Amino acid sequence: MSFRITFLGTGGGRHTTMYQVRSTGGMLIEHDGRFLHVDPGPGALTQMHRIRYDLTRTESLIVSHCHPDHYSDAESVLEGMSRGGWVKHGHLYGSETVINGNGSWAHASRTTTRASWRTSRSSLPATSWMWTA
Repeated sequence: MSFRITFLGTGGGRHTTMYQVRSTGGMLIEHDGRFLHVDPGPGALTQMHRIRYDLTRTESLIVSHCHPDHYSDAESVLEGMSRGGWVKHGHLYGSETVINGNGSWAHASRTTTRASWRTSRSSLPATSWMWTA
């Protein structure tokens, strides 16, 4: 059984995001050959290219909350995960505010509801949102 975390950036906040001195690309988690990307902010694609990571290998994506340093490269990760939208593949996890973009940032950090096209019967808490392609 193998487990590895690759940090694609450890920066956060406005100034780090703005200047990318420390990338804000989130992290890539590998467990037994399966990949999960957490919070792909600015620089995620650049860092994945640098380590020669193939986006089509990503099986799940988690966006913790709706701040740009946590989600700005998420759409590109989804495109890679689904091979440009041609293959139904992968899972996206996030709150309703992450997925639908409604509410202010202050409201978004306090509000989490369940809304999905197809809900999961997994052990996710009732306040989680899941999209399954």
